[in-house]
Amino acid sequence: MGWRSGNTTCGGDSASETRAGYRALQDANAALRFLTFHYIAFSINTDWVFVGGSSAGSSLALNTTYISDPIAMAFLPAVYTQLGSVSHAGNSLTNGFTIKGICNMWGALPDSNLISEFSATPTISFHGTNDNVVPYDIGYNESCPNYAKLFGSSCIHRRLVVYHTPVISNFVIGGGHGPSVYTPEFLMGNTACFFKKIIYDIPITSAVYTTLVNSCN
Repeated sequence: MGWRSGNTTCGGDSASETRAGYRALQDANAALRFLTFHYIAFSINTDWVFVGGSSAGSSLALNTTYISDPIAMAFLPAVYTQLGSVSHAGNSLTNGFTIKGICNMWGALPDSNLISEFSATPTISFHGTNDNVVPYDIGYNESCPNYAKLFGSSCIHRRLVVYHTPVISNFVIGGGHGPSVYTPEFLMGNTACFFKKIIYDIPITSAVYTTLVNSCN
């Protein structure tokens, strides 16, 4: 919300796009603070916080995991100065939370270097290899060189493997943005199983699947 996307495919204002994404990041942090603060009312086990989404929602889940205040100050100093803290906007709550896993459905990060030895988080991904909206590997938002460069699911997979962090990636060869072959049952069944293995400390063998194979036993 708030991005001046223009009247043509690549005619939007990239600066307003960045600010809109940052405000969404502030909102997501505020929502997670609210939910984990009221964990009794919502029957939440705060030891196990997972995030996910599709497209922009997935990118938001990834950014919420990897962009803290220190990262925002270093990575987006002008936006941080203009819009303020990532973790102290939207409400007055000061409690923290730790994200234990991510469901990434055709999303991306603004920089693969956000994934480090200390921040790497278990992830299950779903993506089409011909996605022209959010790149499956490295490219530009909506395939527009004047928009933000993005690091998609394949790049995220490689980074997590480097840091020996569990990652399952499902890729549809030739698939576009949000491949229709991914049914809700397939997406949520495999995601729930992946998260459950994290909770019960069941070993996860990182893998890439290019056919509709259930990664859960």
